[in-house]
Amino acid sequence: VGYQRPPPATVFSKICEEHGYNRSLFQRLLEGHYPVTLLSVQYRMHPTIAEFPSKEFYDEQLNNAPNIDELVKAPPWYCVPALQPVVFFHVKTREQAEGSSLVNPEEADFVVQIFLTLTQMISEFDWRKKLAVVTPYAEQVRLIRQKFRDVLGTRSTAPLPIEVNTVDGFQGREKDCVIFSAVRGHSKKKTIGFVADTRRMNVALTRARFNLWVVANAETLVINPHWRTFIRTQQNQGRFLRVTPPSEKFLAKYIRGWYKRTPDAPWRPSDVSFLRQLDEGEDDKILEEARKEFDIQAVLQRFREEDEGNDLRDGAEEIEPDDVWKRLTESALAEQEQSAEAEAAAEQDIDANQGNEAKRKRQKSREASDAMVDVEYTAERGGGNLEDAIEQPEE
Repeated sequence: VGYQRPPPATVFSKICEEHGYNRSLFQRLLEGHYPVTLLSVQYRMHPTIAEFPSKEFYDEQLNNAPNIDELVKAPPWYCVPALQPVVFFHVKTREQAEGSSLVNPEEADFVVQIFLTLTQMISEFDWRKKLAVVTPYAEQVRLIRQKFRDVLGTRSTAPLPIEVNTVDGFQGREKDCVIFSAVRGHSKKKTIGFVADTRRMNVALTRARFNLWVVANAETLVINPHWRTFIRTQQNQGRFLRVTPPSEKFLAKYIRGWYKRTPDAPWRPSDVSFLRQLDEGEDDKILEEARKEFDIQAVLQRFREEDEGNDLRDGAEEIEPDDVWKRLTESALAEQEQSAEAEAAAEQDIDANQGNEAKRKRQKSREASDAMVDVEYTAERGGGNLEDAIEQPEE
């Protein structure tokens, strides 16, 4: 087998989930203790892209093919910091509710900007066929598709030349270059929903062959330990860039500023007019801002203080940064237990003469509770014709 923990089957009922109906036949076979042989050699990704998934999800058992350098020949644009095999673009934005899903318009704009900058810089590369955009949320898929239609002048009834899909819809696929839009940003719940699902995270980060560009709000994703490790890894390797406003002009200005500082760069864009559009001073400022260190510990400290609600100098319990997520989870579980205890106590006080009416009320309460749980934890449907897809609730 390849990855032993793919994204689960989508279920809408909490009861079905509790009884294991979200497990596939493949998962059930794996749980039956049959001998399993792991496919431990990957032929798809540039080694830099494969490095993090191998350590985080495969216990470092995922090895690169001996001829991986021939299979995935490094393109010349790797010399540009913003075009390395893996880059995390920190876009400090906010998510927005859209129906039962979520969107992030600023991330969508930046995704389109990446495409436009690439097509201008490297016109000989067919980006429409080689690039894909992946995101966890169906409404974000719709938004990005519409923005591409507006830019390319594509009619709503015509096929979009660039593939934009959900993580689930893109499972098992690959593209030369992939942009991942995480959507989540400044959630008051201090949670990132199913973006925290390691199975979907692994799928999202292993679809690209040459380039993986992650567009996300690092201040939000850092609450999750796996995303925190990913962010720290990219920062330590010089693959983390802060996107300064206005974001729609950032990437082109950053690249031009870098070329101005690196006149002896081993590769230059095929469109020489791209580098002539220098804005003296402004490009330098963007370059400096983009390189500023992202203080992970400071963000975790802020989450900790908000969670505690007390002044630490007044004797509040010290919490290690890595325990923040655990504390939030424990708090949510405690609230659920208290709610269950209160419901049990209320049931004991119900008068026998009001039994039928009380049962109806409890049934409505349980249905509402199940619906809220489904909203929080059920993954969205992906792939196919999104206009015909049934939207599932999410947070």
